[in-house]
Parts: sequence; C-alpha cells; structure tokens
Amino acid sequence: MKSKFILLAFFLLLLLALAGCGKTGATDAAGKKIYPPDEQGYVMIDGEEKKLEKGNYFWELKKGLSSEVIQTDAASPNQIAENVEAISAPPDTEMSFKLVGDPTITVYLWNEQDREKEIELQDEKFHTPTEKGRYIYEVLAKWDNGEISYTYVIELE
Repeated sequence: MKSKFILLAFFLLLLLALAGCGKTGATDAAGKKIYPPDEQGYVMIDGEEKKLEKGNYFWELKKGLSSEVIQTDAASPNQIAENVEAISAPPDTEMSFKLVGDPTITVYLWNEQDREKEIELQDEKFHTPTEKGRYIYEVLAKWDNGEISYTYVIELE
C-alpha cells in the first residue's frame, strides 16, 4: 500500500513538471506577460509619442534556484534604420523616453558603421543636434532582469 502511494505521488509530480514545460513565457499576478519582454518603447518629441524599433534583447527570469534566459540577436541600429521611417523634427528639439518600469537609459548616436558617441542625458532628456540631417539613435534600456536595445531615426529639417 505504501509503495502504491509513493508511486502515485511520483507520477503526479512528474505530470506537474511536464505541464510546466509547455509555457511560452511567465506572467505576473495580473496575467500580463513579463517574459520574454514585449514592451514597446517610445521617444517623446514636442509632446508626441513616436514608436521605437526594438532590436536585440536579453532577459532573465529567476525561478527559485534556476533561471530562464532568453537572448536575441538583431541587426545593428544602423541596419535597422534602413527600414525605419524617420521622425521629422526641427533642430535643437528636446527628446525624452517613455518606457515601462524605471530602466537605466543610455543613448548612442550611430554613423553608417557603428556607435559614434554616447549622448549625455540631463534628467533623461536631450536635444537633437542643431545641424540639419539624418541621425540614428540607439536607446539601451536596462532593468534589473534584462535589457532591450531600441532604434529610432530623426530627420532634422
């Protein structure tokens, strides 16, 4: 009798373990998907939200003693920019960002090959250059459990 109980308990535990393998992402208490990240980011220009194009990301979800990790590889921001519609703005326009949570934000200006320079933020805001032209920006947002790279293009008129 005792061995049947142990065998039944083993099969129930096995069934529960297998049922958890089919998940495609974790959810919070409200049922909102929190892993892998699918949050959209926005750049704010003259009071308008403009969508940021998501690039590569890394995300980790700790589950007790184990972790679930997802990492993607996307085109570089200058390659992504080839397929992104540029945002028109006048020179010296203030920009800020709208992202879920409270990530640490780093902004980079890109040229045709790679990162040209890091943009200094003041209160998580900065101004576009004063010279007309096309500018590619990468916004690297870092949370405690991961990071996402976003790209957008500004065409200064």
